[in-house]
Amino acid sequence: MSKNEQACSWAEELPALLLGELSAERAAAVGQHLAGCPACAAQHAAFGRVVFRLRAPQAEPPVRDLALVLATVSLGAAFFWKAHRSAAFDLAATLPPSAIISEPSTIASAPADRAAAVAQALGWLERTQEADGHWDTARWGAQRVYSVGLTSLALLALSADGRAATEQQRAVLARGLDWLAAQQEAHGRLGPEGSATMYNHSMATLALLEGTALETNGAHRAACRRALAFITAAQRPSGGWGYSRGPVENVNTSITVWQLQALLRAEALGFAEVGPQVARGLAWLGERVSAEGRVGYRRADDFPNGAETLTAAGALCLLRSAGGAHDPRIAKMLALVRGTAALPATPDYYRCYFVSAALAAAGGGADPALEQMLGAVLARQTRDGVEAGSWTPGDRWGRAGGRIYATAMAVLALQSG
Repeated sequence: MSKNEQACSWAEELPALLLGELSAERAAAVGQHLAGCPACAAQHAAFGRVVFRLRAPQAEPPVRDLALVLATVSLGAAFFWKAHRSAAFDLAATLPPSAIISEPSTIASAPADRAAAVAQALGWLERTQEADGHWDTARWGAQRVYSVGLTSLALLALSADGRAATEQQRAVLARGLDWLAAQQEAHGRLGPEGSATMYNHSMATLALLEGTALETNGAHRAACRRALAFITAAQRPSGGWGYSRGPVENVNTSITVWQLQALLRAEALGFAEVGPQVARGLAWLGERVSAEGRVGYRRADDFPNGAETLTAAGALCLLRSAGGAHDPRIAKMLALVRGTAALPATPDYYRCYFVSAALAAAGGGADPALEQMLGAVLARQTRDGVEAGSWTPGDRWGRAGGRIYATAMAVLALQSG
């Protein structure tokens, strides 16, 4: 471990974050730190692979590395973990990805086709909706602070293919949208105030917009207008968006692309008043694209968590904008996105969604790399028991989003592709 990594006091909280020992507020603060600290992000990813492997419901696999045995022993004994947390963390951080046995494709046999997998997943989401319309995030391994955003992702998955053909399906969407609208504050914010505000709010805005696209509802459309006004008011002078409590100059691509998705969808649905904010946001985003086509986090050369997901998300926003397909940067960006689809399969449902959506927006027919990536997503679907149809959370966002996040993102990736 480098001196810089040792000097970061936040690293001491990463094990507690992975084990769910932090409060929702503290977990959100640590998550925000991870977005801007490459050293802690690398340690978090390395240790997360060990924790995920220990929790995977599967038969005992062959051991590939002595370091994995030692890490397993240190994590498996609770009393040893409490006494030697720092040493175990240092050991896990040294493990290369090749030393960790990833979530196996045998956790679920791939269904006959993608449509069958999506139908089973949507059925699971319908069954797990609470009576008042939301999804109980804590019940499925997530943090309650993200209840609005995760309920929104579930609704986006349920409405992404223009479904709601039956009375039951329409009732599920209606309950969910009513619950979302009820969470709206007087000035338009959807969800609680805090570090997760802009993620919760943009996802909820998207869900309400898709709901109004499927079925006219005056109350929901009014909620959309208030939500869009909140996004436009939160736009920083630079044109981007950042955490609601951060300095005015502290903006980033991760939050900005979600606000742009909502505004672009609103513009497509006839909310013409958001046009100026879309133009400013796209201009800000364009300044984060490097000469090679990679999209940075705060600057064009800033990649604290890698450039793969942000590049796909940036390409998606540009492609959904007017004239975006003719943007001279798109060709380079899409080449990188296709390369991302060809990366070794990992349970990163967030990346899979943006890659799939960007390539779908670009058109051009079937892509072998994309089909391979989506095949890996299909193979991870749980096919039996009460969780049949869902996906096990196993990526860097799984601790925050749980099974609802993993399932909704997997469905959105499969539907986009």
